[in-house]
Amino acid sequence: MAKVDARANRVIVLLCTHNGGRMLEPQLRSISNQSRPPDMVLVHDWGSSDTTLEQLAHWQKETQELFEVQVFRHQQAPGPARSFVQALADTLDRKLQFDWVLLCDQDDLWRQDKIAEFVACADQNPGLKLIHCDYELINEAGDRIGRSLCGSRRFDGRGASTLVVSVVPGMCMALSRNFLTESRSLWGGVDWYMHDWAFCICAHVLDAPVAYIDKILVGYRQHNSNIQGLRQWWVIGELLRRIQRARDFTILTHRQLSQLQGCSTSFIVPNKFDVVTSVLRDGLLPRLLVLAVAIRLAMHWPRNRV
Repeated sequence: MAKVDARANRVIVLLCTHNGGRMLEPQLRSISNQSRPPDMVLVHDWGSSDTTLEQLAHWQKETQELFEVQVFRHQQAPGPARSFVQALADTLDRKLQFDWVLLCDQDDLWRQDKIAEFVACADQNPGLKLIHCDYELINEAGDRIGRSLCGSRRFDGRGASTLVVSVVPGMCMALSRNFLTESRSLWGGVDWYMHDWAFCICAHVLDAPVAYIDKILVGYRQHNSNIQGLRQWWVIGELLRRIQRARDFTILTHRQLSQLQGCSTSFIVPNKFDVVTSVLRDGLLPRLLVLAVAIRLAMHWPRNRV
């Protein structure tokens, strides 16, 4: 197959890696097997010392007739949030020709029609800024272990709950070039906890048009090395762990929103009780956990600028 020709809605896949050799190959293969190949793949490796770079070099040669792959090597690993934020800033600075960026983790699996579905959605809805899809949980072997998560994770950019709950994993997300450019001072100016949450908050603040694809297009791999993962909240140990994290999490939310105020003259911090109500209404968290978060919000919530 020849390389993808120039076309409307040029797609870049942005992959960040760090010592992901154990699970990287299936993810790379799932990109190669897309029914609509990407126009370019940018890989930022952050200090890998395992077989990651060797696998990437082999894949780069293997796919040279399908699409261009560029690999950038960095010495230090700043964590997933800063890795993706810095990689996106670098992508914009290079002035590459693209319309959409699909974020890609090193350990998940893409369904064969993922890019095609995102491009079709963008074609049918001009002006969109962010698109996301449904996903399911898979184990280390790639077998399905969890249900569809669209019911509790659908995001339209409007709910204030977005400010305190991360609702869309990055590997389910596509960001338009216009959105990245317009919101750069926001996602580039705050020390975010997670990059995907940052883009949801930016979409909320800017009232950006968002679309949801009601199809499972990604397998979200669960394993012991996950930075972020989904576990069964009703397991007592997991529920207690989350309640214990509520204090640190709400302090962190306070910091993020306070920094966001400094980057945006139009952002107004909503009333904390409205936020808790929004979280309950949207069904994004178990009610007991919402109670714990609500208590902490009452103690740690930023005030609006005078």
